[in-house]
Amino acid sequence: MNRPMQTCPECGATHSHNQTCNDDLNTLLVWETKDPAKWEAHHLMVLSYHLQHPTMYSQDGLNAASKLLAEFIETNTTPEQVRRRDRTRLNSNRRTYKITSSSTPYAHYKHPVHWPMTVADIIAGGPDNYMTNIKAWARSIYDQLKATENLTSAKQEPPTTPKTRPMTNQQKPLGKHWKPRHK
Repeated sequence: MNRPMQTCPECGATHSHNQTCNDDLNTLLVWETKDPAKWEAHHLMVLSYHLQHPTMYSQDGLNAASKLLAEFIETNTTPEQVRRRDRTRLNSNRRTYKITSSSTPYAHYKHPVHWPMTVADIIAGGPDNYMTNIKAWARSIYDQLKATENLTSAKQEPPTTPKTRPMTNQQKPLGKHWKPRHK
């Protein structure tokens, strides 16, 4: 029995009936849970998935994500280095832009992109090829974004949207030495 194929409108992946890219993402997360060594490429997996589904981002978030991918690929920066460096700047109480999309208009690329590799290809490769395929997937996305002039270079700062309201003292981050005051 032939099952109809469905094509993802964002990344172009083809799936059998009732499957989605999100189902494939969840499968990858299961593979990582079953084999903790696969977590070494988790940052590339999540970033790759989201960059191919740009409507999950705000425009500023998409630009920041493409810059982050460029940094991982161009300079071999590690996720730990990024977390240490950007901990304060990316804190949701201090960041001047939204990362995820909460309403229209959704993020989009300036120029059309055809993805030669998608999350469906990672699934087709199976868990034994996970590490190699995730790295190849991230590299293919970087190469396509660069070729289509959609890449925010690791050397560029993403544009920021001004805050709509000032931060109050109650919104400031608590910090690692915060202790509740009890009377």
